[in-house]
Amino acid sequence: MPEELVDYELMREMGWSWRELQATPWYVRRYTWDLMIARRQAEHDAAERQEAG
Repeated sequence: MPEELVDYELMREMGWSWRELQATPWYVRRYTWDLMIARRQAEHDAAERQEAG
């Protein structure tokens, strides 16, 4: 995924400004991104299970 898209998604999800994003260490951004993706996948999986009934 392009870095710009990751930055956008992190800013949107976390409510960060560009300045806040830039002040956030890369490892925190990566950890936050990984958690966000894991949560989205879990929500997707739960919705699929619910639809399957």
